[in-house]
Amino acid sequence: NNFTGAGATRIFNAVARNTSLDTLDLGRNALGDGCLAALETAIRANSTLKQLAVNHNAFTDKGVKDTLIDAIKDNRGLTHLNLRSPELEQWTRERIVKVW
Repeated sequence: NNFTGAGATRIFNAVARNTSLDTLDLGRNALGDGCLAALETAIRANSTLKQLAVNHNAFTDKGVKDTLIDAIKDNRGLTHLNLRSPELEQWTRERIVKVW
């Protein structure tokens, strides 16, 4: 895949309205902080999504801290999250694990 932020934003907007999708893998793409607001909305709105992989993209620590941490904390359906990325600092990774 070679999705960019614009393509992923459209996918995340659809995921927010979807009631049957349980797995989404958008790892190893060109996603940046610009699509994190749409991903946050999808995580908050979709209670059927169990597995989400957005690893090895171009998210920054600030973007993840500002958008995803609270959304992950509030979502009770998500059981597997792959957000691995060498760009994310240890503090961010630890915070995600702590709130989840």
